[in-house]
Amino acid sequence: MAQKEAAVLLLDVGSSMWRTIDADGKSRLDNACSAIEHILHSKIIGGRKTDLVSLILVGTDDTDNDLNTKMGKGYENITTYTQIEMANLQTLQFVTDGCVKGQGSGDVVDGIVVAIALLEKHCKHLKWLKSIFILSDFMSPINQDDAKTILKKASDYDVKVNLIGFGFKDDPPPETDRTQRAINERFMRSFSEATNGDIFSAVEALSLLGSLRARSVRSTTLIRTTMTLGDPFDNIDASLSFSVWGYAKIKEAKLPSAKKWSKAVNTVGESADVAGELFRGDVVMERTYKVKDPNLEEGDDGTGDQVMDSVELSKDDLIRAYKYGKDLIPFSEEDRGAMKLKSTKGFSILGFIKSTDITRELLINDPIQIVPDPGSPSTSKRLFEVLALSLQAKDMYALVRYVRADDAGPKLGVLIPHIGKKIWCAWIQIPFKEDVREYSFTTLAPLLLNPGSNSQTQTWVDQTSSASLAASALSQGGLSNAGESKRKKMNHRIVDTAEADKRIDQFIDDMDLMNALDDDGELSEAFKPCDLFNPGYQRIYQCIAHRAIHLEDKQLPPLDPRFVAGVLPMPEVLERAKRSLDDFKSAFELTKVEADKEDNRKRFKKGVDNAKEIERSVLNAAAAAQTDISGGVAATTFDAVSGSAITSVGTADPVTDFKTLMARADAGIAGAAMNQMASRVVSFLRESIGSQYFAKALTCIVAFREESVDKKHHKRFNDLLVELKRLCLEQEEERFKPFWILLKRESNPVGLISVSEVSGSEYTSQDAVEFFSDTVESSVPASIEAGEEEDDQDLIDMLD
Repeated sequence: MAQKEAAVLLLDVGSSMWRTIDADGKSRLDNACSAIEHILHSKIIGGRKTDLVSLILVGTDDTDNDLNTKMGKGYENITTYTQIEMANLQTLQFVTDGCVKGQGSGDVVDGIVVAIALLEKHCKHLKWLKSIFILSDFMSPINQDDAKTILKKASDYDVKVNLIGFGFKDDPPPETDRTQRAINERFMRSFSEATNGDIFSAVEALSLLGSLRARSVRSTTLIRTTMTLGDPFDNIDASLSFSVWGYAKIKEAKLPSAKKWSKAVNTVGESADVAGELFRGDVVMERTYKVKDPNLEEGDDGTGDQVMDSVELSKDDLIRAYKYGKDLIPFSEEDRGAMKLKSTKGFSILGFIKSTDITRELLINDPIQIVPDPGSPSTSKRLFEVLALSLQAKDMYALVRYVRADDAGPKLGVLIPHIGKKIWCAWIQIPFKEDVREYSFTTLAPLLLNPGSNSQTQTWVDQTSSASLAASALSQGGLSNAGESKRKKMNHRIVDTAEADKRIDQFIDDMDLMNALDDDGELSEAFKPCDLFNPGYQRIYQCIAHRAIHLEDKQLPPLDPRFVAGVLPMPEVLERAKRSLDDFKSAFELTKVEADKEDNRKRFKKGVDNAKEIERSVLNAAAAAQTDISGGVAATTFDAVSGSAITSVGTADPVTDFKTLMARADAGIAGAAMNQMASRVVSFLRESIGSQYFAKALTCIVAFREESVDKKHHKRFNDLLVELKRLCLEQEEERFKPFWILLKRESNPVGLISVSEVSGSEYTSQDAVEFFSDTVESSVPASIEAGEEEDDQDLIDMLD
């Protein structure tokens, strides 16, 4: 919990501080100012009204402090630059500019007395965390006469005196060192230790203060209510009720929002040239409500909504309305009050469920830490502890309804126990039905079989699983071509399965973040959430701080590499995994896929429709395979049953659809099916992202040729090949040329149908061989688009 804090920064500005140059080439005073900059910057970012600071300068030429004024003397060369207040830009600017340089010296012990008096004046006897930070090289003389009295005063008032010593080493100087500085250092170290203060060298302090830090947030209760089990109203004897408090366990830190600020030139009574400066200040936003002009349609003049400037409404003239289709249904405040559900504030335990039934995606909100009310009787605390311990022992969660306030909308969540030094539970919201989004994705069942294996030699992990049944059915029955096409498209692996698994396992082991090295070279866990900082949050405050100090600088500071270190792979981990990554990549034949220019929403919808179609086919295949295993109708019954329902060549399994239609005896079906198959091949080619659908198009061409030769329909297939050649080689884009190379490689099963195969063909065997040269014929037979104009409805009409 962030408490009230008051800190006094005691800065030595004596001559030894600014005349002594450290190893980094900066004076000790400059380094001390840098340390104070970090302190002030962190306090300004926090913006807490209870995190206060004061700056006192020791060794100034002048004297300005309340204690010297009161006593008349004794505390010379000490200046109180600011009283105890919130850190502000003025103080930060003063420190950034180097403070002041004193020509003499000052006594830091006198400065401690002034600082304690300042803390007493502000904090009185209230609960504050009080501390003094002394930044000095302790070269100036120190009066130790009243040291015991001052130390007792600091201890009694609970003030921690911390040292940032310039020239300090890890250990204090030996007693044999009788120089002024060594004597002062030993004395100040003992003084600080007596007040439980911390001692830092300049290097340590700058390193710690310059490190990234999160804004401290005071933890306050979000919820103070009761938790009930049973019905305490109607059946009090069979119910339990106890008081609980809730805190935000995790909450996203929002980036600061920029306020609107006026920069209009103040020209009241004088011209803009005379004013010279911009009038900057906070602005107030006013909202007005005006009636839409019913005589003008929206966007008539390109300006959007049309309003009647002369008709302005007050807020009392407004009423809320809800959309119902295209209409708006108004509701008065009384109606809206009657709409609310009648509910009672608090937590109510509805029952208990297994922890395994709550998957990660069901946890939809920030966790709330639930603890027993500290002021409740011990019996209530014991009830809460027993509940948490029982949930832990049974490995279960409690299903809990939460109502924020009376008549507020109820929420459902699970109560997850956490047993440690303290016993508490986390309440995390879970969704209602309306909150769940269902998406369909292409099934991976066709990929379950390894390339080159068959159903007789394939070994399954689970012979009765639906995925196995589906894959088996796909390999044996009517969907085998689709499965083979899918496997061809995904089969870029050039090593066997066991070797591929071994390589990916080694890559994962090398990237294991539990075996990363820390700064000391020890194995430790990397990327702990408590060690990661939001780069956007850190960057925006870096820029704000820079602009606040350097108003005239038009350039913002470069990005600090520490900001993004927490969201980038660790270089040492990448180096360790480099070899295993190369081995893993060499197990696959990888090609770069160029993104298509098609609208993403259209592509996504098309992919969802395709996924649903495949899913239906696979589930039907699985059901048919299950029937076959159980001794019922043969698995091929799936084809017999589904064949009569196929009316067009679809996108999910075009080969099976095409062969089913070609097997029909209905007049005109073959010609329509061939036209649709040609259209599918062209659409697969045009819609392919890189080579995504090339294998599927090739499988369709092979099936198309087989059926064309079998049914003696050569012309439509030959026209398709001529059109594909023109498409691949004449287009300005070169994205189709890889498909032409694929066709040339598979020229035996996909070449032109010559007269030697089907009598009446216009192509000889020599023509078929020469067809795969890269010269395009000037004349193109009947266009594929003619086939695309064939509507699915026409085919259905033929079937009827």
